[in-house]
Amino acid sequence: MAPAKLAQKIEANQVDDMLILSIGFDDIIKGSIDLGPANDSTQLAALKDYLKTIPKDQSLVLYCGCCPLEKCPNVRPAFQLINAMGFTNAKLLNIETSIKANWLDKGYPAKALNQ
Repeated sequence: MAPAKLAQKIEANQVDDMLILSIGFDDIIKGSIDLGPANDSTQLAALKDYLKTIPKDQSLVLYCGCCPLEKCPNVRPAFQLINAMGFTNAKLLNIETSIKANWLDKGYPAKALNQ
């Protein structure tokens, strides 16, 4: 999913049926849930536990943003887990460079720094 598309949905209050999951080091995006870095086995297990009660057709958006998507150590384990668990409506947020460059610098909806 393109960052602009998610930002537009958040700004239009069209994310009530969507879970936005941070699987990186911080939950920057407004309305997202921080589940910690998915490259850590403990955090990946926490993600699995969190998802156990979520319907398999739930709309999910996963993001990290620590580095370019192609090099991110967190998105692959998380997305592999999501697929193995049978989720059918999951997307990765396409953070091409970093959460700063592709979200914050564009003025997209972010949580307050002290949250």
